[in-house]
Amino acid sequence: MAKKSTKSETIKRKSLASLFDETDASEASSLPSPGEHTMRLNSITIKDDPKKGQAAFVEFEIIDGDEEGKKIRSMYKLTDAAGNKAPGLAYLKRDLALLGYEDVAGKKLLVVLKELTEDQPMCIVNVKEAGQYTNAFLVGLADDAAESEDEDEDEDEDEDEDDDSDSDDDEEEEEEEEEEEEDDDDEDSDDEDEEEDEDEDEDEDEDEDEDEDEDEEPVKKGKSKKAPAKKAPVKKKRK
Repeated sequence: MAKKSTKSETIKRKSLASLFDETDASEASSLPSPGEHTMRLNSITIKDDPKKGQAAFVEFEIIDGDEEGKKIRSMYKLTDAAGNKAPGLAYLKRDLALLGYEDVAGKKLLVVLKELTEDQPMCIVNVKEAGQYTNAFLVGLADDAAESEDEDEDEDEDEDEDDDSDSDDDEEEEEEEEEEEEDDDDEDSDDEDEEEDEDEDEDEDEDEDEDEDEDEEPVKKGKSKKAPAKKAPVKKKRK
């Protein structure tokens, strides 16, 4: 009877060093970096998978700058395999409104998606990383964002003009108040001068009256009473 082998079979494995040497470097990420980007909408289409249901796929691409050529795709789950409504329908409606298509009728949905694919509008897309996944969120049309920035700049300019106007008005009001205060000070000064002149005139009149009184008093004292006139003797006639 043959004896059973007690030695385990030796499995030959390559060393980590060998595996590392045999491996080619992975290509750099073709996805845009996180943050907002101006991107072109390349296409938006609906695909039907019997096992998974219907879904809409949209592709965005950066067409200039340091990240030119980088693309990212986003999916809207419209129905499940049984044909039931999925959450992606609401998100698709929201994004179509951001692209300028509000209240789209269901029977015109494919027409609208085809039109967007043909027009390839420029969009603002916010790229976010969530773990191992990178997602794209539509912000709106790039033209709308530019118009909004222009409106903000115009509002800022109007506010600056209003501030300048208010500042000028305040300066004019301050100058007017200063002039009024100076006029009031001048009037008060004139009134004080007039009062001083009047007081001086009154003092002079009082001095004159006192001088006159002084001149009159010695005259009264110096007057002598006239002696009664002597009557001439009356000569008697002789008989």
